[in-house]
Amino acid sequence: MQKSKSPNSGLNKALIFVSAFVVSSLIIYQVYYYSKIKSLSSGLVATAAELPNTQISPLAPKHFSGINYMGNAGLLAAVSQTENSSFSAAPAESYLSGNGIYSKAFLDEINIGISNKFPNHPPIGFPAREGDKILFSYLFKNVVLPAGFADNHTIDVNGKHFRAIQYMAENNNASTKAYFYGDSLYLLYIPVDKEALAISKRPLPAGSIDSLLMKMSNVADWKKRIITFPEIDFNIIKYWKPEDALFIADVAGYKHIEERLKLKLSAAKTEKYNDLPMVELHPPFYIYLYKTNSAKPYLNLYIANTELLLPAKK
Repeated sequence: MQKSKSPNSGLNKALIFVSAFVVSSLIIYQVYYYSKIKSLSSGLVATAAELPNTQISPLAPKHFSGINYMGNAGLLAAVSQTENSSFSAAPAESYLSGNGIYSKAFLDEINIGISNKFPNHPPIGFPAREGDKILFSYLFKNVVLPAGFADNHTIDVNGKHFRAIQYMAENNNASTKAYFYGDSLYLLYIPVDKEALAISKRPLPAGSIDSLLMKMSNVADWKKRIITFPEIDFNIIKYWKPEDALFIADVAGYKHIEERLKLKLSAAKTEKYNDLPMVELHPPFYIYLYKTNSAKPYLNLYIANTELLLPAKK
C-alpha cells in the first residue's frame, strides 16, 4: 500500500533548503570577510573563539591572571548603559554600534556608516533573518606613534621572537614621558591626537591620567633609555552568547550579538637605536587609551601571554 505524502512535506523541504542556503551564505561571507581583512592587515585577524587565552568584557576583572584581557564600554555603550561599564565611551570617530531590528535597510545603514568612518573596510553581514533583534559594537583604532618611536624591531619572549616597537627618550622635556622606578619602567605616557596612550607594567589607579602624571613626577625618575615593547596590531570579532552577556538588560531578546575590536600601534620610523641602555617590556603589561579630561580609559588591554603578539618575520 502506497503511503500518501504529507501536505507539509513540500514546505518542510523548502524550509530545509532555505536554512541550508542561509548557513552556506554565512560561511561564504565569513570566508570572504576574513580573507579580505587579512589581505588588508599585517596583524592578527581572528575570532574570539580562536583565542582561548584572551577575554573580552566591558567589566574589568577584579584580579588579572595569565589570561589576556580586552576591555571597553562596547556593548554597554550600544545599549546606552555606559555608566555600568568600567570604561568611558569611545570617541565617536572610532566607534560604531547598532541596536535594532535586522532588515536590508538596517544593514545598508550600517555599511554606509562603516565606509564613512573606516574607509577600505569590507562590507559586513550578520547571520540573522528579517525581523531578528541584533546588537553590535565596533571599536576600530589606529594609533600612529609620534617622533621618537620606530618599528621593525624584535623582542624575545620565552625564547620566541616577536615584532616590536622602540622608543628613545631623548630628553626630559619631550611630550612623551617615560617614568622609572629604579631601572624598571613603570609608565610610558604618549599624547596622541588629543588623547593619551599609556603603557604600564602595573595596573593604573582610578582617576584621570593627568592627575596620575602629577603624582608620578614626584616619585618616579626620568632616565635616558631605549624602551622596547611588543607591537600591537589585531582585528578580532566576538560572537556573544546571551548567557555570556547577562550584563545587558533584556539580553534574551537578541538573536545576534557581536563585538569587533581593532587596534594598531604603528611608528613612522624604521630605524635602530643602539647607543643607549635597553629596557624591554615583557608580558604581563597594560595598555590604556584615554580621551582628554576623562577619569576612565575607553580601552584597556592586559597582555599576559603571547597569544596577541605578532611573530617576527624570519
